[in-house]
Amino acid sequence: MAEKPEAAVPQNQYAEYLEQGIRAAESGRRAYARRLLAQAAALDPHRKDAWLWLAGLAADPRESIAYLQRVLAIDPDDEAAKEGIAWAQKRLAPRPVAASAPPRATRTATAAAPALRKPVAPLRHWAWVGVLVALVVVGAALLVSTAYGVIAARPTPTPTPTNLERIAQWRGPLEDAWQRGDWTVVITILERVRALEPNYGGLNDWLTAAYTNYGRSLVTQERWEQARKAFDAALAVVPGYPPAQTQVEALNLYLGGVERLEAGDWEGARATLQRAYALDSAYPRLTSLLYQACYRHGLQLQQAGNLRAAKTAYEDALAVLPDGAEAQAKLAEVNYLLTPPTPTPTPIPPKKIVVDISEQRMYVYEGGILIYKWVCSTGEPGRDTRTGVFAVQSKIPEAYSSVWRLRMPYWLGIYWAGASENGIHALPINPNGTVLWAGFLGHKVSFGCIILDTPNARTLYDWAEIGTPVIIQP
Repeated sequence: MAEKPEAAVPQNQYAEYLEQGIRAAESGRRAYARRLLAQAAALDPHRKDAWLWLAGLAADPRESIAYLQRVLAIDPDDEAAKEGIAWAQKRLAPRPVAASAPPRATRTATAAAPALRKPVAPLRHWAWVGVLVALVVVGAALLVSTAYGVIAARPTPTPTPTNLERIAQWRGPLEDAWQRGDWTVVITILERVRALEPNYGGLNDWLTAAYTNYGRSLVTQERWEQARKAFDAALAVVPGYPPAQTQVEALNLYLGGVERLEAGDWEGARATLQRAYALDSAYPRLTSLLYQACYRHGLQLQQAGNLRAAKTAYEDALAVLPDGAEAQAKLAEVNYLLTPPTPTPTPIPPKKIVVDISEQRMYVYEGGILIYKWVCSTGEPGRDTRTGVFAVQSKIPEAYSSVWRLRMPYWLGIYWAGASENGIHALPINPNGTVLWAGFLGHKVSFGCIILDTPNARTLYDWAEIGTPVIIQP
């Protein structure tokens, strides 16, 4: 049997992960989008679309640059990647000190507020302040060497430094602390600047961003009250500052969702935590908390007989935690209940289906006579189709996998593999209408099911009965 080449990646499999990742990004589910796009990039690192999207979703300019460099390695002429790297490098590099004559000092805050959780360029007035200091500072003492030692000359009196000169001395420590994310040092320096020059140009924007970043760092440590005080301090400097307002809302929703979860209010916890997740999905433990809220609400709805609403709750749980085994199992159960199998006929006709994994062939017998021989595809390595003696246990004209988001025409279920049922079906169909694995029949490419060409799957579906034996051999 001819093996599938190792380098061959099914186009539609890559496209499926890419499409799902883009859809998640556009709906605001950034963490989920990054996971899907990373899977697409891992499937085929020589296609640039996934790398471009990962660069756009990166939380740090350095990470964006790394992704964009992968794009340029694939396509050195990609203008979007070049422009993206230039933009990210500007975000990383501090603004140079001006060498020209210093402009007149302004006392109005005009600088735009730095982006939340991004390194921000230095205060725009540092440049000419540094030049003034260079012109004012003189030597403190002249040292004269003698044969018997060093004698200090009489020092020249130093003028009392101005406020701007004092501020200039804090420039280096401020930039270093900002780059390190040491927000307590940043805030201390900026508050000293405010004490000397309350109307210093751009000061309020810097200080508000620093308080907001400090509050966000406290959130990662689960120091909720201190974080709230930091956000309040940011809003006291610049009322209505959007990043701080967003964080206050996210914090309130997060804590409210946790409280509802602990009280057993699954519906309220689910709704509240979903809103918090939409604002900032990186809150500590938010993914697992939201998963639990959705899963518990699904159980509650299922017990009440509301299967379709329960199905949606389980799907919401898997949207934030795709590997959640509990939700996968309950979703498969609800899907089964919503599409019950055809009753078993009596007696079972003398029919038999044999699948040979080593040959990637299916043999169909009736009354001991071979009536069909078809090329098929079984599970890929790591998702191998199980061997053994089974029977057709369900018939669905078109089944649907909410985990893989695939339509599977002419479904014949044959055994349960954990939370999902494996079976025989036609080439699956992606959400965009394209056919998955077309051209790969005869190779191990599926997620565990047995795949037939669509006309053959239709013939088998019409021919097979519930209870028809299915023998899968190595």
